[in-house]
Amino acid sequence: MNSSDAKFARQTSDDNGDTLSTLHDSILSHILSFLPTKLAASTSILSTRWKHIIFSVPRLDLDDSFLLNNPQKEDVEDDEGEEAQPQSQPPQNFIEFVNRILLSRWARDSFPVYELRLRCRHMPRNVLLKSWISASLSPNIRHLDVCIEKQKDHTIGGVLPSELFSCKALEVLKFRGRVVLKIPKLASLPKLKVLRLELLILIGDSTTWKFSEKFPMLDDLKLDSISLRNFSGLDISLPLLRELELGLFDLGRSLPEFRNLTYEEIMASHDYEWQLLPDLLQRAPNLEMLVCDLEKCKRTSRGLEYPEETETLSLAQHLREVKISHFVGLEFEFKLVRYILKHGKVLENITIRASEDDYSSSIWKKLFKLSACFQNCVVDFKFEE
Repeated sequence: MNSSDAKFARQTSDDNGDTLSTLHDSILSHILSFLPTKLAASTSILSTRWKHIIFSVPRLDLDDSFLLNNPQKEDVEDDEGEEAQPQSQPPQNFIEFVNRILLSRWARDSFPVYELRLRCRHMPRNVLLKSWISASLSPNIRHLDVCIEKQKDHTIGGVLPSELFSCKALEVLKFRGRVVLKIPKLASLPKLKVLRLELLILIGDSTTWKFSEKFPMLDDLKLDSISLRNFSGLDISLPLLRELELGLFDLGRSLPEFRNLTYEEIMASHDYEWQLLPDLLQRAPNLEMLVCDLEKCKRTSRGLEYPEETETLSLAQHLREVKISHFVGLEFEFKLVRYILKHGKVLENITIRASEDDYSSSIWKKLFKLSACFQNCVVDFKFEE
């Protein structure tokens, strides 16, 4: 041990091993930012100094599963095995905790929030959700991730603050929940790289909304079950886009070109919407992996038909791997697999996943017979994890 190490050891011993007390507040708040905010806040019992550290933590992780009033009463099953009616609001102690952390912080005009992750099992009241998000917004926020896990059908949780689009440093925006977001005409997030929206109602300004103008740096986009109002059009062509997840129904036939896209995950609400797949593949000439999620897809009387003369240039160029999940053996699903096998000239592997409940030997025999006609591609059949 050299002299400097010995000196440090003696100082540590003299301080009774409490090295944390020697650290600056900014270092302590940085350390606490890696913990769920509930756990970080519990350090306030250590001393008077620690009571104020939580209000300077730059990253907040607020999850109501950490703060349940009566966890045994949350979404329990009744005597007949059916799920009971869930509560419509987050637990009261969670509401009080978030108010103290976010609203008190905003009132003090203290240290800005750089990252906010908010998870609620149920939709908060409009005034709460809007005030929480407004309190977190600042020119410094870089990451905003809000998820409302459960919500009654057709109910709307309120209107989000349009000030969201004034956060020029924002790089990641994720929001899941049936709420309204009014988009200002001059909205722009120049540094946004990840945008993932689910269940939102987007209200425009009667113009065609061009993503390349609003989000020029975007490379990861997800749009699922989005309702568009007061839009004359939606142009999601983006020069840097590399990952895309979308519901085919959301875009209709207004499909732009995705030249840089290498990975894509798509969903559809109805079987006939998969007819858009050839158009989508043509507009992604460098696509290498395609994921088809069939979980929410419903069979209709219209069915699914692919014209024999369909052009499939992009499918033949680069697509090497396809994954299909929640396969149950419906007729349109076999048509989808056959289409991909037939036109995927460089396709190497298709992985088809089904739950054990939906598995039957007849499904596997039919897939095996189908794959035997296209021997250049390996077809794997697996159970959902």
